[in-house]
Amino acid sequence: MKKSAFISDLLFAFGAAFLPALCFLRFRRFPLSAALFLSAVIGLFAAGAVFFVLRRKREKFCLAKKDEEEKEKLLFHLSLQSEEKVAGGFAKFFSSHDEEGKERETPCAARVGKTRGKAFVETESEDFFPFFSLCPPDADKIAPVLGKKEERQKVLLCGDISPQAEGLCARFGIRVLKGTDVYKMLKKGNALPENYILPPPPKKGQKRRLWFAKGNSRRFLLGGVLILLTSLITPFPFYYLITGSALVVAAVLVRIFGYR
Repeated sequence: MKKSAFISDLLFAFGAAFLPALCFLRFRRFPLSAALFLSAVIGLFAAGAVFFVLRRKREKFCLAKKDEEEKEKLLFHLSLQSEEKVAGGFAKFFSSHDEEGKERETPCAARVGKTRGKAFVETESEDFFPFFSLCPPDADKIAPVLGKKEERQKVLLCGDISPQAEGLCARFGIRVLKGTDVYKMLKKGNALPENYILPPPPKKGQKRRLWFAKGNSRRFLLGGVLILLTSLITPFPFYYLITGSALVVAAVLVRIFGYR
C-alpha cells in the first residue's frame, strides 16, 4: 500500500469523526472552543484506531487478494488445456518435486499413462489424476480413478470437486488436492505458468462491488458533511445529525472494507 494512500485514509478517518462530533457538541450547547478541542481529540482517537486496523489488514489483504487472483488464473488456464498436456506438465513437475512443492533430493521417473481413457501421472509410489474443468468433476467423472486396482496411493488434482465425488474418494482412500493446494504446490516449486491462456471469467456480484467500491466513500462523506453542516443552521438539527452521522460512518466503513 502506498504511503500517500495510507495517510489519506487516516485523514479521512479523522475528518469523518471530527465533524459529527463537532456538530453534536454544538447541538448540546458546548462553547465553540471546547467543541473544537473535544472533536479534535475524538478525531485523533479515530485516526489512531484506523491506523492499527489498516496496518495489519491491508498488507494481509493485498497478499491474499493477489494469491487468490493468481490461483483463479491458474485453474482457468489448466481447464482450457488438453488433458494430455496438463498431465505432461505435472509429470515434469513431479519428476523433480514432491506433492508439497519441495524439490526432491533425487529426481524420480514420472511418466504419463492412461487408464480407461483417462490420462494420469505415474511416479515411483503414487498416481496423480488431474481433473481440471470449468465445472467440478462429479462421481461419474472420477470413475476411471476408482476402477484402477493397483495398490498405489492415488491422488486427485482438481480445482474443485462435487460433494458426492469427494465422498467416494474418501471411501476409496483417494487423496484430493483442490485448487488452493495445487496452487501452493506449484508456487512453492516455482512452476506457475509464465503466460496464462486467458483471464478467468468475471465473477458474480459486480453490482455489489460497484455499490461498495472504495471510490464511493467520498460520495458518502460529501453527503454526510453537507447534512451535518445543515444541522448547524436548521431549527430541527437532531434528524440531520442522525442521518449525516450514518452517512459518515458508512463512508469510513466503505473506505476501509470496500472493494477496490
